[in-house]
Formats: sequence, structure tokens, C-alpha cells
Amino acid sequence: MCRLQTSLTLQIFVYTFIGFFATNLVNVLGVVVDGVVVGHTMGALDISASSLMAPLTFAISMFSGLISNGGQIVCMDRLSHGKVEEAKKIFSMALTICVFVSVTFSTSFILFSHLAIGVLGIDEQNPAYETSRLYMIGIMIGVPGQMLWNIITQGLNIEGARKHVLTATILMTVSNIILDLAVVYCLHGGMFHMGLTTSISYYVSLTYLLLYYRKSDVLLKPSLVKPSIRTGADIFYKGLPRAVNKFTSSVKSRFINGMLGISLTSVGYAAYHMQNQINYVLNAFIFGIAGTMSVMCNIFYAEEDKKHIRKTMLLTTVAVGMVLLVLGLGISNNTFCKGVIRFYLGENEEVFPVARIALGAYMIGLLGQAVSAQLANYFQTTKKIMAASAIYILDDVVLVYFMVNSIVGYAEAKGYTDAVLLNAVFSGVAFAQWMMVLLLPLFILIVNRRFGIGWDWWLMLPKNFGIKAEDEVTAEPQSVEDAVDFSKRVYDLCIGKGVARRKAYIVSLAAEELIKNTITYGFQSGKNCRMETRLVCKGDEVILRIRDNCSRFNPKVYYETVYEQQDKTSSMGIRMIMEMAREFSYTTALKMNNIMVKV
Repeated sequence: MCRLQTSLTLQIFVYTFIGFFATNLVNVLGVVVDGVVVGHTMGALDISASSLMAPLTFAISMFSGLISNGGQIVCMDRLSHGKVEEAKKIFSMALTICVFVSVTFSTSFILFSHLAIGVLGIDEQNPAYETSRLYMIGIMIGVPGQMLWNIITQGLNIEGARKHVLTATILMTVSNIILDLAVVYCLHGGMFHMGLTTSISYYVSLTYLLLYYRKSDVLLKPSLVKPSIRTGADIFYKGLPRAVNKFTSSVKSRFINGMLGISLTSVGYAAYHMQNQINYVLNAFIFGIAGTMSVMCNIFYAEEDKKHIRKTMLLTTVAVGMVLLVLGLGISNNTFCKGVIRFYLGENEEVFPVARIALGAYMIGLLGQAVSAQLANYFQTTKKIMAASAIYILDDVVLVYFMVNSIVGYAEAKGYTDAVLLNAVFSGVAFAQWMMVLLLPLFILIVNRRFGIGWDWWLMLPKNFGIKAEDEVTAEPQSVEDAVDFSKRVYDLCIGKGVARRKAYIVSLAAEELIKNTITYGFQSGKNCRMETRLVCKGDEVILRIRDNCSRFNPKVYYETVYEQQDKTSSMGIRMIMEMAREFSYTTALKMNNIMVKV
């Protein structure tokens, strides 16, 4: 028997985060790898070309996020209500939409590359114009593979296949580094070849991802489905906040590129390139945490489980806070700070003074960026789609435009040098993100439409949401004795709530047998096995929920296919609960068995 010190919620949070971090990282990993290699092997002009691609990178992520994030939320909503077949159809439809959008998007940018590069804010007089255009073409070849990668990994994250996603991420990274180095040192190629190798790396990794579907028990296996305008609209609507985030990030990047043009050198662009590379990685962490929080809260929100919603939000806050504290302490160290800058910019020391300011300003504003992302994802989970979108618009566009223009305008009026003006741009963005933190309580007040204190108000839970403590029994059983104890508590609660004795006995017996079965067979798999059980008396209903991270086992299938061939006295509790249950559902999500019984 496996006795653990950590709860199932904490285990699933950590494991799920690994998958979501890898998924978010791969969205920008190719550009990050290219940026590091370019920074060490090429000149400031090539670094500038890489930096100027930031709006395009965000635009690709925007379309990808719209489909994948919307599909993820809709799928989790169906799974949390036990509607597995609907979730499968939604995932397949998201893949179909992705193929159409990605092929159209990449083909258009390649065919009209001169027009597209101008839209990114790079005119023909810019010395980085042709280099940037060729790099963009190379990147766009891989867009269908990148977007499909994102959709598939969202499905695999729901599946709980974090190891497969992580391996695919490593494969993509290694292949990209090897190919980039081959381009620089063997082929002596340029930025087009750098972009092309990134595209090839996405397709190599995507091929490995698809191998997962050889398994027979995949939860969300793609299939041909009849298009549904209503379902497609639901996917787009639920994914709107993430798309808005990517769009506003692209607008912000385009705006900052323009403001950095006040200097006649490429120093500002190169420093912004470094900031973008760091932002890509840390954004993967921030949105990995936010995505983890979102899918877990989706499950708990459907169950009106305030306890676990609070626990998940606390885990999110602690994780973000600890990482930001470590990063802040690191950047405050002069040696560490120089090492980070040199890692991204190589020996281009003329950029170092401005890069140091850019790095410091970024770290100052990172807390605001993280808080905004967590709140927006929580809004999205609780179906407050427009509120989530508004946060990104305010954070990335309105406040940044106001603060940067104000600070730069003041510096220009004072006649400061170009170096000071460049620093003013980076500082303005940091101040804007801190203003967002100060405005968040007001934002929550507007969404709540009422004053209040405590967890319910901060989490914006509807009135009468959740189950009172005296109406539920919870436990984390780890032994047969724990199962018996939980069964007794279930019986006592049911009797105390006026449930008929026969029904109370059947529910308690079913809970005991389901838990014992998991402990006897599931806990022997050698994994870090945990279980969470909860019984709720809500009105005239008695609802039993059992969740564990053991090997897959569907009691309903077991009852239907095996029971008739065995002793009628075996599994009596399961037989009786099946006959009495108004609703019995079993789903697997985040590599957890989820059983819900309504009597």
C-alpha cells in the first residue's frame, strides 16, 4: 500500500502543469531557440530580424489559442458532466478547424510576404527588411504543424499524457538546435534557413505526437465528424480571451517596435529581442500555471466544490509567487544578470546597457502580467468570457499605450538622449502592468456587482454556490479501514438528512465497495496512488463522487460485461447502486478516474 504525504489535488496540479508548460513553451520554442543561436552566431541585424517577428509569433499563437483553448474548455465542460462522446466530437472538430485555418494563414503570408512584412511594421528602408521577410517565410512553412501540435497536446493534457507531451517537446528542441547549428556552421545559411529548420522541427515533433493514437484506450481520439456551426461557435467563443490575449500582445509588440524606432540604431530592437525571448519562456510558465488552474477549477466548479477551488487557487498563487521571488533575487545579482544578457545576446556588448534596463523593467512588471493572466483564465473558466477579454485589452493595450506615451513624451520634452528614451519605453510597460494590479480589485468589484469580503467574493462565486459543510462528507482514504470509516460517516449523514434507511445503507455500501476495489487493485500498480471521496446531500439528491489516479477502471463497464458471469453475491454494493442510481457516470481526465453517482 502506498501512503503519501501529498494530496491528490497537489499531485494532479503538478503533473498537469508539466504538460501545459510544455504545450505553451512549444508555441514559441522554435523562435526562442533561433533567437539564442542567432544571438551567439550572427550580428545585431539578424538579432533585430528575429525581434521584429514577435508580432507574427503572437498572431500565430492567437489563432492557435482561439481554437485549442476554446476546444479545451468546451471538452472539459463536457467531461466534467460525464459527456465523453460529446467531448470526443468537439476535439475532432477543433482539429478540423485548425487544419483549415493554419493552411490558409500560412499560405497567405508566404504568397503575400512583402505586404505581410509591412503589416508587421517593417518598411523597405529598414535595414532588416529583407532578412526579416525571408525569416518570416521560413517560419510560416511550419505554422500548420505548430498549430496542430498545440491542439493535439491540449487533448493529450486532458488525457494526462504529460510524459508523451514532454518527450515531444524535448524532441522538438533538440532537433531545432541541431538543425540550426548545421545551418550556421555547415551550410552557412541565413535567416530563411533558420526559420525553415524551426518548421521542420515542428513536423518531426508532431509525427511523434501522433504515435500516441496507436493506443486503443485514448480518451480523445480524432475522428471524422459532421461540422456543426453551433459547436464551432461555442469553441471560438470560449477561446476568445486567449485569442484576445495573443492579439493584444501582438499589438503591444508592434507598438513597442514603433516606439523603439526613435533611435536610429538597432540597439533598442536587440534589447527588446532579448526581453521577448525571456518573455516567451516565462509566459509558458505563467500560462502553464493558468491553464492548469483553469482545467482543475472547471471540474470543481461543475461540482460546486468551493474547498477544492480555493485549494487550487492557493496552489496557483504560491507557485507563481515562489518563481517570481527566485527570479527577482536572481536578477538583482549583477553577475547573474550579466550572464542572462550574454546568454541571449552573445558578444554584442553594445546592446548590454539598454538590455540591462530592459531586463530589470521586465522583471518589475512580471507580477502584474502573471496576476492578470491568472484572473483572466479564472474568468474564462467561470464563463465570464467578456470580462477575461477586457483584462487583456486593458493590460496590453490601453495602459501600455497611455504609460509609454506619457513617459516617453516627458523624456522627449526634456531633450533627453536616445538611450534615455529607449529606457523610458521599457519602464513605461512595467508601470502599466503594475497599474493593472492596482485596478484588479476594482475589476472584481465590477464583475461581482456587489461589495464583499472573503473567498466567495474574491472568487466571484454566485450566491448560494457550493455545499454547506454539514451537507457533505469528504475523505482521502488509503486503507480498507478508511473505506469502512467513510462508509459509516456516509450512512450517518444520510440518516441525519432524512434519507430512507435502505437508500442510506445502499449508498454507504456502494461507497465502501468502490473504495475497497480501488485500494485492493488500483493501489497495487506501484504508482503514487491517491484517492479523494465526497458525498453530498443536496435537496432530494444524494451525490457520491470518487476520484483517484490509479489505473483506469470503469465500474459501469465491469458491471455490464462481467457481473452476469460471476457470483451474484459479489460486488453487491455496485449491483445495488447501479439499480438504484438515477445517474452513474465515469470519465477519465487529467489521468484521473472520476466516478459520479446520483441517487
